[in-house]
Amino acid sequence: MEGEVPRPVLRGAAMRPIADPTTLQAGTTLYHSAFGFAEVARVEDEAVVLRWEREGAHLPSQVRFDNLQRVYSQCSAEGFFHRALHDVDVLKQTLLERPAEALAWLLEDLAQPQRLRDVMDWLVGRELFTAKTFVRWWGTAEAAVKADARLSVEGEWLALRDRPSDPLVQLAPDEVEAEAELELAGDLLELERTDPPTDTPSAFATPRPVPLGEVRPPASSLPEIGLALARALAARHAAGGLAHPHGGATLLHPDGTVTFGEGAPSAAPWAESPSPAGDVREAAVLLLEAFTGRAVPPGAEPSDLLPHLRHRLPELAPSVLAPLTAGLALLDQRPDATAWLATWEAVQQAELDRPGALDRGAHLRLAYDSHIGRAKLLLSQVNQDAVWVGTRGPHALAVVADGISISDAGRGEEASWIAAQTISRLWQAVPVARTSMHKLLDRALHLANRRICERSLQAAGGDLTGRMPMGTTITVAACWGNHVHLAWLGDSRAYLLGPWGISQLTADDNVSGERYLAWCAARADGWSPDGHALVRYLGHLDLREGGLVPAPFPAHHAELVLRPGERLVLTSDGVTDYLDVHESGIAAQLHQLGTTPDAYDAAMALVARANRTGGGDNATAVVLEIAR
Repeated sequence: MEGEVPRPVLRGAAMRPIADPTTLQAGTTLYHSAFGFAEVARVEDEAVVLRWEREGAHLPSQVRFDNLQRVYSQCSAEGFFHRALHDVDVLKQTLLERPAEALAWLLEDLAQPQRLRDVMDWLVGRELFTAKTFVRWWGTAEAAVKADARLSVEGEWLALRDRPSDPLVQLAPDEVEAEAELELAGDLLELERTDPPTDTPSAFATPRPVPLGEVRPPASSLPEIGLALARALAARHAAGGLAHPHGGATLLHPDGTVTFGEGAPSAAPWAESPSPAGDVREAAVLLLEAFTGRAVPPGAEPSDLLPHLRHRLPELAPSVLAPLTAGLALLDQRPDATAWLATWEAVQQAELDRPGALDRGAHLRLAYDSHIGRAKLLLSQVNQDAVWVGTRGPHALAVVADGISISDAGRGEEASWIAAQTISRLWQAVPVARTSMHKLLDRALHLANRRICERSLQAAGGDLTGRMPMGTTITVAACWGNHVHLAWLGDSRAYLLGPWGISQLTADDNVSGERYLAWCAARADGWSPDGHALVRYLGHLDLREGGLVPAPFPAHHAELVLRPGERLVLTSDGVTDYLDVHESGIAAQLHQLGTTPDAYDAAMALVARANRTGGGDNATAVVLEIAR
């Protein structure tokens, strides 16, 4: 990797845009979201000469007017940041003697409310305090700040009273070490620890028999309703009949049982000839439509919807997609009704047992493998995937990142490496036993997003006009014992493997998924599985109106307890895209190879199979299991 990620002053601020560069004067303070603060040395024809606060070979000494207006901001001569550059001793004295006035200058410059931890980031970044001295300073300054009529202090938010107080999305702090120091210093980062959910699936009660296809039960009831449907289907087949569950009247009764009425076989384009195997498929489609509240799009293969279901139904139990995946499989891979019932019974029991299996003292084994891809190797390309795994006693972390290959402002392998290293460093620095994993991972992802954006700007010389910034997918599993917290952006996936089958835990952030959600919301006339372009990733910049401010996408989160006999598998799309052309086939291959007895053999088998069946992309697999 060329160079290092630049380390400017913290984060982009909503300071004054530069309307007319010709009015700038020597000594004016300017701000660049990636490079930090500079002073105008002189104004020339169509350009300004800058003196940067901190020297760096990548920092431009001369900037043209058009670039200046697009990516720089001007700091007020009476504001906080101008004073921090030109009169830092007076600013320090003001902070000690008149803290409310100094904070008013800061909020005026930033033009938006700030959380207390963000105020700390700015002051530590300006070297006005260390993290520990900030904590002590705030303990003495808080009363004066709250008493000042100019400022509003509500919970952890500080704002000017004449400014909007809606909290905006804040980026993570710049220094991992400062984050850890704050965690130890006091309650500023004392984040509430949350245990995994302990709710078990509950039956969906109906006042009278209701056609299953006409209701949308809560996602938590899918294991029970699926079990009832499978039980009824197996009984009908055992009696020598067919159920036609999708085409006929399949009723859900108040006692949780399911019965079939008389109906013709389904005329849907994906339906097969009437048969017991066709009944299993129709029953799976019926469940899919009942719980999503929308029919399968015309002409679509139902199993192709599986990678998007958790966007539509985030409350689904961890293992519950396994029987749906099996029921939607191609004919030669599909179970009969008896085997399908056994899968639903195993899933139901697994979810009933899952909360009681929590063991925060459990140790996990992490195995992994990665390859450039057989076809890419011949083209002399590089592996743009990054993987990081580590353990600290009962704490474990696994990261899979897949760099975006079309970037020309920076490179995909840089983005994935920055993401993996940033997240792992923060995880290693903070006492995770005292921390909310949801908040910790959000802050780590925000920090990684900003650092990737800064590297893109550096690679482009501060001007991204016509350039594609670098970016990466990310899937993270942070574990305390066998309690797993997942966070992801993009299409690198996580699967849960067990004796009951395989269940995808993530949902792809791509155009196809957006179109499916639009179909579910009745905002689209059709759907196609084509559309692999990412709609969420790390490295996102707000480019509206010429802005170049890091703007992280909100990450998706999920939690589960990993039970003995189960495995968590993380993969980049270089594995899943080459295992099979159908999602049901991908699942079958993942389950077969991912349950190889040795975890390292399983990871290597997944990567090797992707190479043998094409190897057109970088392939990475990580396997986690409870150490025996």
